[in-house]
Amino acid sequence: MNADARRRFWIGPVLAVTSLLVVLFSLEVGLRVVLDEEREQRLPRFGVPESVQARIAWSEWQSRRDKYGTTSYPSSFDEPDRNLGWRIRPNVDVTHVKPGIYEVSVHTNNRGMRGLHDVASEKRHGAARVGVFGCSQTFGETVNDEETYVERLGERLENVEFLNFGVRGYGTDQMLLYYEQDARTYELDVVVLAFAFYHMKRNDSGFLFYAKPYFTLSDSGALALSGVPVPSPEELAAEDLEQYTWPLADRSVLLRWTWQRSRNLRGRDLYSPDGDAWMLTRALISRFTESASASGAHVVVMNIDESHRELEDELAALTDELGAGLVNLGPALREAAENGISYTLPADNHWNAEGHRLVADWLQAYLCSHALTRACDRPDPPVSASLSRGNA
Repeated sequence: MNADARRRFWIGPVLAVTSLLVVLFSLEVGLRVVLDEEREQRLPRFGVPESVQARIAWSEWQSRRDKYGTTSYPSSFDEPDRNLGWRIRPNVDVTHVKPGIYEVSVHTNNRGMRGLHDVASEKRHGAARVGVFGCSQTFGETVNDEETYVERLGERLENVEFLNFGVRGYGTDQMLLYYEQDARTYELDVVVLAFAFYHMKRNDSGFLFYAKPYFTLSDSGALALSGVPVPSPEELAAEDLEQYTWPLADRSVLLRWTWQRSRNLRGRDLYSPDGDAWMLTRALISRFTESASASGAHVVVMNIDESHRELEDELAALTDELGAGLVNLGPALREAAENGISYTLPADNHWNAEGHRLVADWLQAYLCSHALTRACDRPDPPVSASLSRGNA
């Protein structure tokens, strides 16, 4: 091959590579222009598995704690727990702030539950007792103490004690362990499991906001507990996570954005009715229902998530099979949004005070109409909730 032929041979590949580099450079520059600093910082590390990414985020957050302090955002009401991962600290008294979004007063009682009133193991004589298990929506981290839906119900129904077992960041697995290890001793007449379909991701992980226990499901359908005892913060801080990272690739916004998109695509399968995450979550709800029923409590599953209507029928079939009550707030929340009712905070998916009031109305209507509590004054919910009795 003479010199001219060799040059012609290489012109095509060189032009192709040059064009590709120009396109990639343009995309890199374009993303840096489009994404603001906050969105760019939220992009995941390139090539890092999601569970490791969560551990890295936790380590970085730990290093910033001194900067933010205990009364600014992000703050922590939590303390490490070897069996649960974390739990709410007792006797918290803080102002919880997310600048420009909310500034609220947060108290916890002697038992580490949200609320101003201390709680005894034994219920008040002549009163019924309802325990509500959930995540940050139930804890109510973005509203004042008296504005949470659990506190509202306690104020409305004088002969019923409502205990708030909500813990920020919990999945169904941690709620189950919380009930079995601690809460079953509280003489609960009714147990409400405030369930959201986004808990499925938490159930499928051994590290999300912090290290946590998790269950796996065998081929026979049996649940097996893993991840306990949960490592201490000191043990986690000593781990070398840099071995999982690609520092040079992390300098590219394009690579990190592409990695995020691929993760999002994989995450779509999480909510499949035939997927492993739903099968695991079904088993967790079933065991929760069986454990609480064995202790003599009526069980009510309350769906607080309006985002995955494709799974609402699956949840209804499961609660019917288990003989549990169902309060499906998905349709009601969607109807509220269609009617222009603002029930979440701006730039934050947590409920505002109006959202908590609506949830209190709907849950009260269900509990009273199904004779699960006494001395009820039933409100008319502002929009209809899908309420199924089961055998509760």
